[in-house]
Amino acid sequence: MSDLLVASGSVTLANLRLSLATGLAFVDFSIAGILSQFLNCMLILYDSAGAYLIGYIKAVGSGERMAAAKTLTSITKANPGIVTYSAGHGYTDGELIYFSGLTEMTSLNGKYRTLANKVGNTFQLGNLSAETAAETTGGACSEQVLTPGITGVTIVSAAGGVTRNWLGDGFNPLDANGYTYEIYADQHFYAWRSRVNIWSRHASLVGKQ
Repeated sequence: MSDLLVASGSVTLANLRLSLATGLAFVDFSIAGILSQFLNCMLILYDSAGAYLIGYIKAVGSGERMAAAKTLTSITKANPGIVTYSAGHGYTDGELIYFSGLTEMTSLNGKYRTLANKVGNTFQLGNLSAETAAETTGGACSEQVLTPGITGVTIVSAAGGVTRNWLGDGFNPLDANGYTYEIYADQHFYAWRSRVNIWSRHASLVGKQ
């Protein structure tokens, strides 16, 4: 099935903007043209341990839209860094967050992280040990990203579908080692590569959404 492979490459955590939120799935590699030319193709994103996400590229992003800012109380300078939110934040794992207005961990301002491993009002943000300082002041510094920018694409879980979700389990959205990806042209085949070889099985998706 390797003849169906039309593009592949790698992307760093710093350049990846990934939403795993139910009904709000999208991805952005922060580089124009990388994804937008492959509408209706199947994208497979691998973390460094080989776990993967599978989705179909639905539409090109028209610009980021943010939800109302939520209040955080602290972010630890650690690996993994932990962000703590005020009660009632409503966030859940897989949501993409944009940070701004931090007064101590200023190096995180203007950056994106996908929330992971929720415990109470806390989430992991990946390795923050190299950031400027622990954030103890906090404030309304956290906005959920609802739509991708113009270099990103929305993702659906079935070819020709409308539900914006990914397929996959165990994927690490905060992998400091980065990611690789593959894009397949034929939406009527379900194919992916293990870490050793390529295999596939026919999976007719005609008429499914």
